[in-house]
Amino acid sequence: MRRKGRSKKLEGKMKRDDTLAKAILKALEDSDREYLTANKLRDTLSGGDETKHDAITHHVRILDDRGLVEVFDHGKVRLTWDGHDALEPKSTFFG
Repeated sequence: MRRKGRSKKLEGKMKRDDTLAKAILKALEDSDREYLTANKLRDTLSGGDETKHDAITHHVRILDDRGLVEVFDHGKVRLTWDGHDALEPKSTFFG
């Protein structure tokens, strides 16, 4: 389901990376907190490689578009019910 005001086209020429999307969801699920900040996600998943920050930010946004995460003001990111379901072994969300 697309939200109003969002383009069908991905920002720039960035391609979807299902492995990165799953890593974001898994990091949120494994956290002992209700949410992580976008900065914490970028720092954790980039392994110190700042060139990956844009891709991580982009994937958080498209996961939000699909309702798998919810992004709040001040960069807080929370895993949704559908996000948990997408990580289930029986899920066909990622193919």
